[in-house]
Amino acid sequence: MEIRRFKPEDAEEISYLISTTLREINVKDYPLRIIENVERKHLPSKLIEKSKYRDVFVAEESGEILGTISVEGDVVFSVFIKSNYQRKGIGRKMIEYIENNTKDKGIKTLRVSSSTTSFEFYKKLGYRKIKSCTHKLYGETILMSKTI
Repeated sequence: MEIRRFKPEDAEEISYLISTTLREINVKDYPLRIIENVERKHLPSKLIEKSKYRDVFVAEESGEILGTISVEGDVVFSVFIKSNYQRKGIGRKMIEYIENNTKDKGIKTLRVSSSTTSFEFYKKLGYRKIKSCTHKLYGETILMSKTI
């Protein structure tokens, strides 16, 4: 598996990956209206726009995109792994990749706004809960941080 920078031609596949993951996995913790709001944030055009000011990466193996992650400053965003590849270490490797890259830039602490669905994942990687938040459009999230 290789972790590489996002390219605009990845946008359609990543948008589909995110939408599918939301509808297969996150729907267990969030109502459909929240899932749809999050999907709209990850349309191909929005992914391309975000890549202009965020570092966006994909995990790829044999030409297939397995996951995505992005970071802006000290904040991690949009960690999504294809549902049939979850629990295989891909998400952990992507987080470690981001941690190493940001540490090299002098960042000492990373923050993430975790979904309820992903809370235990981040907790196992050493992220600690700061507070819970409820957003009208995106539902409950948990603000977490980790000293790297």
